[in-house]
Amino acid sequence: MVSARLMHVLERSKWFVPSQSGFSRRRGTIDNLLKLETAIREAFVHKKHLLSIFFDIEKAYDRTWRHGILKDLSDVGLKRNLPLLIKNFLQTRIFQIRINNILSDNFNQQESVPQGSVISVLLFIIKIKGVSKLPAYVNSTLFVDDIQIHYAGEDMGFIQRQLQAVVNNMTDWASKNDFLFSPQKPVCIHFCRRRGLHPDPEFPLNGSHIPIMQETKFLGIVFDTKLTFRSHIKHLKTKCIQTLNIMKVLTNTSWGADKFSLMRIYRSLVRSKMD
Repeated sequence: MVSARLMHVLERSKWFVPSQSGFSRRRGTIDNLLKLETAIREAFVHKKHLLSIFFDIEKAYDRTWRHGILKDLSDVGLKRNLPLLIKNFLQTRIFQIRINNILSDNFNQQESVPQGSVISVLLFIIKIKGVSKLPAYVNSTLFVDDIQIHYAGEDMGFIQRQLQAVVNNMTDWASKNDFLFSPQKPVCIHFCRRRGLHPDPEFPLNGSHIPIMQETKFLGIVFDTKLTFRSHIKHLKTKCIQTLNIMKVLTNTSWGADKFSLMRIYRSLVRSKMD
């Protein structure tokens, strides 16, 4: 009930940013995927370079700043009982470690939102909204904590400078809000069909450089530099064949599953992936 009421207030005030598709009404991963694919195809048509950087926040839920959530709720205009209830919900949480039948002492949980709660995802989205405050010339998509930015142009050096400024702003925001971008997860892909050699850009992040990859998985789809989707289809075929091989064992005539159960397994594990 509290989650539904809070969602109603945020939607009525048009608080959600257009780039955030996570747990929004009539929005989903397809919106982010189509936005990126459309930008890449437009860059191909106009013979431009498009650089896309994919980020991942390390231990996103565990590092969420509780006081920051309450401050953001206050900025929205929420007063009195609702933010007070959320404050009491977040505070006074303890945890223990159990080994066999032995329990450790109680430890206070200073930060994070409770995992598994209905309202936790919404509170996390409220806190992470600040990372989407980017310059208008850089496009971005968010699906909860999956962040992607991209920029297209003809001059590789200019593109690199523009994106590096955005990366620096995002790093500063993460530092102020006690978040940390995982140094192993961020990757950069250079989408281009122009002939000739093009040097790979360098983007420093937390003391290391973001690696330049030929392909990466984004919201379940494998994107490659030429946007052929061959790697994705190959990966999809491998996953489906593995499931079909297991189903072959279940079709034993003497003890195997019936036709209805096999069809349910196929629709759940194979057909769903292809759809």
